[in-house]
Amino acid sequence: GCGCNAELLLTAMPQNRLVSGCNDYYCDASSSCGVACAEIDIQAANQHAWVSTLHAFDDPGGMSRGFGAGAINFDSKKYGLGGSCVDTSRPFEVSSSFPIGLDGNLMK
Repeated sequence: GCGCNAELLLTAMPQNRLVSGCNDYYCDASSSCGVACAEIDIQAANQHAWVSTLHAFDDPGGMSRGFGAGAINFDSKKYGLGGSCVDTSRPFEVSSSFPIGLDGNLMK
């Protein structure tokens, strides 16, 4: 069969000053083009699974949670009224925020 991996990720490219093996400044936690940097995988998903992972620049495995990615309790509260899963056959929205304090640092 054929598979699809739909990914939405953020990388720390503005801090990367090294030209990668892809002849640009791309970097990720897996060093795909030869340069490693921190990465947030907001979504890596297909029809059967979904996972979200945080990676330090030197940690390609990362810490992940999601359906098919380790033990976690996904009950109806996680999916909203009447929900029991992410229905990947229909459009859905992903939202994230990274609030910064007055000092310019990321808030916890």
